[in-house]
Formats: sequence, C-alpha cells, structure tokens
Amino acid sequence: MDRVRRLSLEVLEKHRSEFGEDFAHNKKTLDCISVVRSKGLKNEIAGYITKTVKNEMRAARAREAQERARAEEEEAQRVAEEEAAAAKAAEAKDEQGDDASNGDDEHANDNNDDGITSDSKEPGTADVDAVNATETAAEGVETTPDAASTTPPASDSDSAGSGA
Repeated sequence: MDRVRRLSLEVLEKHRSEFGEDFAHNKKTLDCISVVRSKGLKNEIAGYITKTVKNEMRAARAREAQERARAEEEEAQRVAEEEAAAAKAAEAKDEQGDDASNGDDEHANDNNDDGITSDSKEPGTADVDAVNATETAAEGVETTPDAASTTPPASDSDSAGSGA
C-alpha cells in the first residue's frame, strides 16, 4: 500500500463524518485535522479522500436505487397478484351467477316456447307482422299488421301445376 492511500485511510477512519464529495472542503478539513507540510502530498491525500468518499456515496446511492427498484417490483407483483385474485373471484362469482340464472332462464323459456302471443294468432306470426310492418313503413307504405301477414293470391300457373 502506498503512502497516500495509507495516510488517507488512517484519516478517514478517525474523521469520516467530516469529509464530503468536495475536494476544496476536504483539503481545508485535512488542514484542520493534521499537519501536512508538503502542498503536493496534502493535495494527493485530499484527492484520494474525495475519490474514496465519492465512490462510497455512489455505491450507497446504487444500493438505495436497487432497494427501491426491488421494493417497487415487489409492490407491482403484489398488486398484480391481488388483481388476479380479484379477477378470479369475479369469474367464480359470475359462474355462480350464471349457473343460478341459467336455471331461471330455462324455466322462463319453457313458458314462452309455445309461440302463442297475446293476440291469439298462429305461432310465429307476431314476429313476421312486426318485420313486415317495419319494412313497409320504411318504404313509405302504411299497412296494418293483418294486411302485411296475408299471403298474395296464388297465380294461375301455380294452381295449374298442382292439378290434384
């Protein structure tokens, strides 16, 4: 170990809290703490102390940044796990709700499967009447649902072919 390094480390062991990252401040602090007659040696010791303190500070900031990043990553992972658990719980709740509502829907559909409407028409005619009325209204022709549901008279060619 060379002389500058040895002297610098001895001074840092005893007075670490008094030194910082500023060379000029470290040089003045070194003057107050010790007596170094050589200007060049004093500058080298102060420079080495400054370099050592800066490296320690840089390493400490890097460790803090890594710890913050790790904490943020753990927090993000925890939030993601909570969201996944909430989504899974919501899916389970939806499945339970679907199972319960499917049974109700089946019973409700059983009552409406006969196709008879309140107008006592043939099964399925109410839907055709509504569609025909909508189509003719779009064309500007007013019709009643009864007129829209009637079938046109058979042409002569249709009756001739059926001959039975």
